[in-house]
Amino acid sequence: MIDLYVTNRDPVMAQRLAEAVGREYIRNVIERRALFSQDTLRYLLEEEERLKVNLQKSEAAVAEYKEKNPDALQLGGGAANTGSQTGSGSGGGGTRGGIVLQDLSSKITQARAERFRLEGELKQIDRAGNNLDQLLSVPTIAASLQVGEARRSVTQIEADMATLALRYKEKHPKMMSARAALREARDNVRRAAMLQPAILRNSIAQALATEQNLQDAFKDQQGTAMQLNRTAIGYQELARQAESDRALYESVLRQNQGDRPDQDVKTNAVSVAEHAVIPRAPVNPIPLKTITFGLLGGLAAGMAFVFGANALDRSIKTVDQAEATFGSPFSPPFRRRKKANRKPVLFNP
Repeated sequence: MIDLYVTNRDPVMAQRLAEAVGREYIRNVIERRALFSQDTLRYLLEEEERLKVNLQKSEAAVAEYKEKNPDALQLGGGAANTGSQTGSGSGGGGTRGGIVLQDLSSKITQARAERFRLEGELKQIDRAGNNLDQLLSVPTIAASLQVGEARRSVTQIEADMATLALRYKEKHPKMMSARAALREARDNVRRAAMLQPAILRNSIAQALATEQNLQDAFKDQQGTAMQLNRTAIGYQELARQAESDRALYESVLRQNQGDRPDQDVKTNAVSVAEHAVIPRAPVNPIPLKTITFGLLGGLAAGMAFVFGANALDRSIKTVDQAEATFGSPFSPPFRRRKKANRKPVLFNP
């Protein structure tokens, strides 16, 4: 809200001047807004052209990158201008590579665990030495096919001997033959158990080779995945840049095709809330105000004159001023009184 005041001796002229100044101010505001709107429109058109060129360059860069790196189509998705499709395609490629690496890592862990188990059993065999019972307590030896067959043979012969013992004495030929067969079977168990450490060492070597092969495959796959990821990252950056340029270009294009900034200049300009009217009474001078200021001004001038005259007066008025001025005691002159003619006073007795 702007209040406009015009002072003139003629009230009609004052009213006309106020209206004229208001109209000129409104016209000036409209012109400035129109000029600003034209500058804004010019800037938007230039920005639209610039963003269009940037979008064309970005899309050309995406197409060129896809042509040079065909893997980008698998890792980065098939759409070059859609950020969501690009992200989903890249995620799929990364997931496939991650599954392969995870599978290899799981196999490496299993191979290492198997090797540790075999090495632990080999140490247990070394501690057992020739003790058959301790050797048979090792899981690998106990699960061996040869050892199992030999132990079953021992069990069968022992069962047969128990049956023969019910019918024959110790020195019977069949009993002696059975004891010989039992000794042979037990020797077979020992020989089979003693062969297992060499087989176990061979299994450890195979497990170590398998683990090494898996680690080499893991490193190769990891390098391949990193290379593919770098390719996908480069494609994603170009695709995101193209998507950003497209969004900016479409935004400016919609703004230029919609409401133009210079269409509502006059409707949004300054409007007159209340027109100037011819005053009924003068606003200046105000008699009471003038008289009051005159009295106050005269009083102030009189007081200033009195105090100024007193300050400029250099005359000596008191004895103290005289002593201070001349630097010596000062006695004022005394006037002798004339002797009055005294007449005798007569008293009546």
